[in-house]
Amino acid sequence: MKKPKEAIECFEFTYEIKSAAFGAEHKSTLSAKGYLGIACNENGDTARAQKIFEEVLEVQKRLYSNGDSGIGITLRRMGSNYLRMNKIDDARMCFEESLKIFEQHLAADDYQVNLIRNELMKLNKRE
Repeated sequence: MKKPKEAIECFEFTYEIKSAAFGAEHKSTLSAKGYLGIACNENGDTARAQKIFEEVLEVQKRLYSNGDSGIGITLRRMGSNYLRMNKIDDARMCFEESLKIFEQHLAADDYQVNLIRNELMKLNKRE
């Protein structure tokens, strides 16, 4: 990100607006919070990103106990964050769980499915 501080401030503001307008557990609010996590990850604050992703995932799993592609997206983001922290086993676990969810909710050739398969192939080559 070219302007990391500004990006994080924008995503924080977006999250606050959506939270006030729709509530903290609305799908749109959770999405905004997820983007805040991405901004933190991209700017090297992996600990804050992980905390955000875990909070989003906790709510998503409670609200969508039968699964939802949004859970898969959050798990993919967590996996990427774990990779940045060099926590390979945690990353693999997130990617594998994400793939299972995507395979239930998305087409086999969907971008998200292929993205996760590629991440898992890269991890397998590391071994």
